[in-house]
Amino acid sequence: MKKLLDKAQHFLFLALFGFIFVVVFIGTPITISGITSRPVNNSVPKLTPIPLPLAILLSLLIYAISVLVLWLLYKGYDKFLRNRQKISQKRVNLIFIISLLILFIGQLIVIFGFDYVAVTDSHVVDVCARNFARDGNMANLYRGLPEKRLQYFATYPNNWGILLIVSYIFRGIHLVLGYVPKEAPAVIAAISVQISVVFTYLSARRIFQNKIQPIFCLFLTLLTPVFAMYSTVLYTDTLSMPFTMASFYLFIRAVQSKKFSKFILWLIPSSIVMAIGYTVKGSVLVMLVAFAIYAFLRLGWKQLISMVLIGALSVVSVNFCLEKAILSLEVTTKENLELEEFPKEHWMMMALYGQGGFYGEDYKFTHSIEGYEAKKEANIRVIKERLSDFGVSGFIVHEIKKINYTWNDGRYFSYNHYRDSSSTNGLVHFFQRNFAFIAFTQIVHIITLALMFLSCLGGFQKKRVTKMALVRLIVFGIALFLLIWETRSRYLINYIPLMIIMAADGMNHLWGLVQKSKDKKQRAKEVEKLKEPVVLENQS
Repeated sequence: MKKLLDKAQHFLFLALFGFIFVVVFIGTPITISGITSRPVNNSVPKLTPIPLPLAILLSLLIYAISVLVLWLLYKGYDKFLRNRQKISQKRVNLIFIISLLILFIGQLIVIFGFDYVAVTDSHVVDVCARNFARDGNMANLYRGLPEKRLQYFATYPNNWGILLIVSYIFRGIHLVLGYVPKEAPAVIAAISVQISVVFTYLSARRIFQNKIQPIFCLFLTLLTPVFAMYSTVLYTDTLSMPFTMASFYLFIRAVQSKKFSKFILWLIPSSIVMAIGYTVKGSVLVMLVAFAIYAFLRLGWKQLISMVLIGALSVVSVNFCLEKAILSLEVTTKENLELEEFPKEHWMMMALYGQGGFYGEDYKFTHSIEGYEAKKEANIRVIKERLSDFGVSGFIVHEIKKINYTWNDGRYFSYNHYRDSSSTNGLVHFFQRNFAFIAFTQIVHIITLALMFLSCLGGFQKKRVTKMALVRLIVFGIALFLLIWETRSRYLINYIPLMIIMAADGMNHLWGLVQKSKDKKQRAKEVEKLKEPVVLENQS
């Protein structure tokens, strides 16, 4: 039974990520045709969209450069692999430290080079956390915000976790400095990214148990601009990254423990960190499901039962404590929650409109209805209507649009966060408008997706439940989740480190395929030589 399920999961990984890659490949011209038309702010007019024929030509150029860059990455990987005996662990550690420093420099450039202004939800969290930092209480939580935001945390309990974490960090800063500097959110976001990179490297070392693939993870991290671009943005995407990767690393340590007692000792902090991460960003809960499935397929019944019980208990306990803290701090009341809270069906309803992203009219619709249950019933009614209007073929087309919207963006929606930044800032213009930079982000993204597909191909051919199968399972889980939930490309950010680990595995599989092809050609040449007639010299 387990073997059958294992084969099925590898087939599903290969099918879904193959389909995602095809959708991105075909959809890139459409994305490129409007990719530079977004304004930096309202004072800057939109650029004229690129005509589709020209966008197709530019996409072909991007594909060609992607192949070239992938070939260069392969040659570098091959060189490192052939000289792996000469590379000491001390040198690998030095490469790791240098990589962190390079990333840190990039983060500093972004932090001090951008005239960043927090927007939408991140703006609300920033204002409210600063109010708490000044007052030491939540009495004037919404001071300085417009009237429509005055019940924000009653409407969106999913942001309670980030509110408390940022508020208490800001409070500590305020007690030391007497104020909260403008750059404080960016520093916290940058530290979150750095912690994520550290746990990505440590996880790669545990998974691959060699020196080369962790180095490749570091190199691909430096090539991925989103790690620097989001360094100023303190919101759920960046703040959940360290929790995601720390929980994953701790679970890997648990899996590798030979004794059950040590398994439990690693599992408990992994579950608690995951539960805290879930309060910051709901998609982190995908990991709990993935851990349980992996435990069922790979580990014993004791580990599986422990995983489910400890994981579920951690999530329930942490969320219970969070709710009690929010109510005791008077952020909101149970009465306000009953009137204002949006049900989960609201995001599933938005997922069925347009490209599956945020839809303002849906927000107005849900907000206009009084009472949680009434909101829920209205949302379910609209969901049924939209599914009925789609039909089977229409729903499939809609999901394809969602996949393209979610996965075909090398900047991961970062341009939206900088829309209110200074229009005179050249660096902002470079990130927002420079087509060469936009193309570069797309090239790195396409290469990452291609290597992820190769990782799934390697897993499908081997059909074994390994720690890499767990990585694929988690990323597969977030891909499925975003098919049914309201989506944006930035919702992938806290899972990009795992995507990079998949890409490293894909590069290793590509290297193996090339070596197998070379060996096959070499054997063919040797066979041909054996078939050549032996010419004897004429002896007289």
